[in-house]
Formats: sequence, structure tokens, C-alpha cells
Amino acid sequence: MWLDQLSISGLRNIASQTLAFSPGLNVIIGDNGSGKTSLLEAIYLLSCAKSFRTPQLNRVKNHTGDGFRLFARIFNPQADELIPVGVEYKAGRMLIKVAGQVLRRSSDLATRIPVVVIHQESLRLLTHNVSYRKKFLDWGVFHVEQDYISHWRRYSRGLKQRNLALQQRNGSKGSESIWDKELILSAHQLDQARKRYISEFTPYFIDYLRQMLVADYTTTVEYYRGWAADIDYGEVLQVGLSRDRQVGYTMAGPHRADLLVRMNKVQVQDIASRGQLKQIVLAMYMAQVAVFNQRMGKGCLILLDDITAELDDRHIAMTLSVFERMGCQVITTSTELGRLQGHCKKGGKVFHVERGLFEEVIQYAAIKTMDVI
Repeated sequence: MWLDQLSISGLRNIASQTLAFSPGLNVIIGDNGSGKTSLLEAIYLLSCAKSFRTPQLNRVKNHTGDGFRLFARIFNPQADELIPVGVEYKAGRMLIKVAGQVLRRSSDLATRIPVVVIHQESLRLLTHNVSYRKKFLDWGVFHVEQDYISHWRRYSRGLKQRNLALQQRNGSKGSESIWDKELILSAHQLDQARKRYISEFTPYFIDYLRQMLVADYTTTVEYYRGWAADIDYGEVLQVGLSRDRQVGYTMAGPHRADLLVRMNKVQVQDIASRGQLKQIVLAMYMAQVAVFNQRMGKGCLILLDDITAELDDRHIAMTLSVFERMGCQVITTSTELGRLQGHCKKGGKVFHVERGLFEEVIQYAAIKTMDVI
């Protein structure tokens, strides 16, 4: 799958634009605040009906309008067909359509357009709380394990009901246990799927990290499933029931899972420099895409925000080369083309953006004069 064409209306400073993309490398050039990241945000919204910049979609719309509309054509090379996809947000409601069919769940959209976005705040994957790493882990497993989403929905439903029972002080004690069987079965399925994923992810990650880092470190990836490895989850729920009643929620389970990366037995956030952390995060995303590529036999759509500000020339070259070998479509932004020009190949595209207006550059060699179509 790759993004063939995208039309944007009323999203941030982009009033109305239509862009046709290359299946390979696409470079978006413009000053800060011109609309580069807004384009990536629009593509990400098209993939999962969420923004990677804010949880409040009302902030994404243009300040003069009442909503935004996105329409795209996604090319499926296996079926040799273009699939229309539309996302519209208006009056606090989201409407999603794929090939004329209304989708009720954003997860159904995500399976059709797998998108990986790497931006300045991606560093939070290592420096912030567990929710970022669990989200990263779930994205990876969701896209390669067909039944993962159904197990997660089942677990989430049971967890919600058990927590409600724990919070009912005047209710009959023991009502929480009604949901334990549901939690135990789905927790086991989630745990096994995550373990399988980590076993595939780790070798790729270690390999990419060795290429990224100049220094020689012994690196390990540790998966914490959300409760002790040597205890059955049913026993955990029973033993922890009194404590769960006191706090009013279930304290152990797959919803508390974590992914720890260590260098020389120390967590990377405690030993690595900021520059090294960027490289570690990038290696993690490369490994994630590699597992997807291996299992699904196709590439993802990769969004790279301000790549020249985040990486040096060696790491830019490695990043673009890795994603190219995996057959990924790449859309990257930058304030300059000079450091990217050597990677631009025949068939790729360059766009210049200013104040939300995008124009396609005729050819890479013409960028110095900014010749546009």
C-alpha cells in the first residue's frame, strides 16, 4: 500500500490542497511554521483518525472553519487498484469511509494504512512514562497478529467492568471476581502475542543499533508483561484483590506492560546521551518496520519530521536506505534540501511549502532555482 494522492481541506493553515506522491521518497521543504508538519499530521489522521500532535481534534481544524476533510487514494499493488479513503471531522464527530463503506472503528482504518511517524517527541518513547512504550509495542503486535485486537478489546472490556466493581463500596464483595476469568484468558493471549513479537523484534533492533552507535555496548531488550513472570495471572488477581479494592482499580495485568532497553545492564535513559537516545529510538522504529515487512511482505508509510535537524548525514543515509530496502514509501520534511539531495532518485518528488501552499518542484536538480510545476 502507498499513498497515491491526498486532498486536504480546513486543517490548520492548509485551506485546500491536493498532492500526488511518489511511491518512494517524498521531500517536503519549507520554513518553520509553513505547514510541513501539518501535512504529516493530515496523513497520520488518515491512517488512524488521530493526531500525533494533540488529543484534541478541535485544535487541528483551521481557526476559520468548523472542521476538516481529508480524502486520499491508496494504491494496492497486490490488487492493482486505487482505494478511496475519506476522513471528515465536524462538530466534534468523525466520519470515516473506505471504498464508500462507513467504518465504525478507527482500528479498522489502521489496518488498511499502516503508518509510522518519527518526530521530535518520539524521544519520549525512552524518556517518558510507560504509556509511550506500551503504545509502541501494541502498534507492532496489532499489525502482525490478526487476533490481537479482539483479545485486547475483550481484556479492556473485562478490565473496565472489574474496575467498576472494585469502586462500588456498597456493592457485594466478590463481584469483581466475575470478570477474572475473562481477564485471565485474554491476558494470556495478549502476553503470548507480545512475547512472539519481541522475539522477532529484538534481533532486528540489536543489528540496527550496532550500525547506529559508534560506541560498543552490550544491549538487551526486556519485556515486562505487567505482572511477575513466575506467577499465574489468576493468582495475581486473587492475591492482589484486597489492594485493588483499596485503590479502586486493577494494578496488575497487560495494561501495565513495559519494554525496557538496557546498555551494559543500565537503562538507556540513564546512560545514553540525547544524541544516542535519538539513534536508539530510530533503531527501534526500524526494527518495528522490519518485523512488519517480514511478516506481512510489504512496507509501511514512513513519516519523518525535520530529519535534517534530528540526524547527521551518516544516520540520514542509513535511515533512508533501510526504509528503501523494505519497500517503504517515505515522506520527510526539512527546512533544507542540500543534505537530502544526494538521496533523491528518479521517480521521487520534492514539494516546497509556504504558508500552507504546496508546489511540486519539477526535478531535484532544479531545487536551487525552486522551479515548480
